Amino acid sequence: MDPTQEDFTLVKDRGFLADDLLQGAVGDCWFLSALAVVAQRPDLILRLFKGQTETRQDGCYVVQLFLDGRWEEVVVDDQLPCVDMMRSDGTQLAFSRAKDGQLWVPILEKAYAKAHGSYRAISGGSVAEALLDLTGAATETLHLEDFQPADLWERLVSYQSAQLPMGCGTAGHPDLEEVGLVGYHAYSILELREVDAQEVPPALRTGDPTIQLLRLRNPHGMGEWNRDWSDMSSQWTDSLEKILGRSAVNDGTFWIDFMHFLMAFEVVDVCFAFPSWHSSSVQNFFCAKSEECRLCRDAYILEVTTRTELYISSLQPTKRGTWLRGERKRFYQPGDVSLLLLRLADVRKLNMERLVASHLKGNQVRSTLQVTLDAGSFLLLPYCLGSGPVAISGGPEAAPWTLRLQSSQPLRCTAKAVTFTAQLALASARAWRYLARQALPASLLEDRLQDEVRFSMTRPAGPEGALLLWLATGKSRSKALKLQIVAKAMVVRDSTGLCTSKQLPQDMESLLPCEFCG
Repeated sequence: MDPTQEDFTLVKDRGFLADDLLQGAVGDCWFLSALAVVAQRPDLILRLFKGQTETRQDGCYVVQLFLDGRWEEVVVDDQLPCVDMMRSDGTQLAFSRAKDGQLWVPILEKAYAKAHGSYRAISGGSVAEALLDLTGAATETLHLEDFQPADLWERLVSYQSAQLPMGCGTAGHPDLEEVGLVGYHAYSILELREVDAQEVPPALRTGDPTIQLLRLRNPHGMGEWNRDWSDMSSQWTDSLEKILGRSAVNDGTFWIDFMHFLMAFEVVDVCFAFPSWHSSSVQNFFCAKSEECRLCRDAYILEVTTRTELYISSLQPTKRGTWLRGERKRFYQPGDVSLLLLRLADVRKLNMERLVASHLKGNQVRSTLQVTLDAGSFLLLPYCLGSGPVAISGGPEAAPWTLRLQSSQPLRCTAKAVTFTAQLALASARAWRYLARQALPASLLEDRLQDEVRFSMTRPAGPEGALLLWLATGKSRSKALKLQIVAKAMVVRDSTGLCTSKQLPQDMESLLPCEFCG
């Protein structure tokens, strides 16, 4: 295919439009749904092409993607896979395409496939993953069952007001096909609207003063919701068409009311790509596997001059990425990475005033801590309560990790080599307490004083089967303790790392030191 013909152009004068995007034979609806909402933000979509939107006569394009924690340039040409049969849009492209002979969609898809090794490598994924790779911004997946409808709607409206890209995914309910939706499929959220109930036909009124609606898009470019508020619904009035608009054709874009949206969809992915925010990435490494305390090579001093909203992302290499080619892909395992954020009373001596926030996400490859900071100095400490990232050699070079900062105001971030002192160990213990308090409801199973030792056991909401055990003594001397655990299998972590993670006989007795006195 020769895109230098006048039939093909990178992008039409009308610009990048979500409605122009069409999915092809690759199962990358998650990527294309993310791309559709990114296309609604000129600043985000132009950055992918480094601001260059001219159709290249040599057929070569430079695409910028955020891969494994940093921006990377990927060079691709316009030699795109084709099929023998002409498609309805007049092209023979095998994979994604854009209307009217535009190349921006297949070029971006080809760059993404090249970055990950093949088109097959990008079949299957989450909208949140693609949003991060396209924007470099933190993402969050909202599980709809965790929210009250009113609270969720308010949150989604606030995200729209901030111009944040959003996508959503259906569950696997077998009845979805009857209403025109696809199970386990990603859709773009293009718009949220509230319509005065007086403008709505009586059959569509719910008793509320307004009707809450979402405009969604199927990246297939066809296949739509076919019940109330669908393009083919008989309830549309001239007034509603003027307010909302409707295509009246099967182009994959449709309106759906919020209640039916909650019934059909399972998750919403939001990308915190705030316009005009400040972003930076710092590459780091975890210590060798043999180290007792798995700290990153560096901690970070954050200096904030005014009240600042901050997103701190922990990014480990993904198995989809180019770093994990060959033997690395066979042996690599992401680490059990945690973050501690502490306010400092004295920056030079690292005297800690208090724990500000804590982040414990297990071995998630990508996770984010959101916090609002007042002016001051803070210590950000990445460490592993359990196993660190593992690759072939087990050395520092084999366990890369990236810190990503997004802030509403400028801040200063300075790398600082630290050791896991007793004070940091205590801060780690306090972090567990903090997490237990935040994960409501939490059940206090036992709290007693025995033989000069305070013994407390708590079951927090969240991790299934997790128990938090606190042991402390007010005496200056050490106290030997014997802890008998009866379980089929368990993982035990303390502030220095993983104690054990293996099948245990029921009569196994583990002798563990006191977390506070050793």
